[in-house]
Amino acid sequence: MLRGRVEEAAKAFQESIDANARDALTAEANLAELLFSQGEIR
Repeated sequence: MLRGRVEEAAKAFQESIDANARDALTAEANLAELLFSQGEIR
């Protein structure tokens, strides 16, 4: 189970993706892992 500031992390990852930042691909992978671990995606 994830603990901590999950919503803040998800928002930061999404902002990076939306801004097409240099780390957008990493943010996309991190967001997918976060959503998967919460059961939001399979």
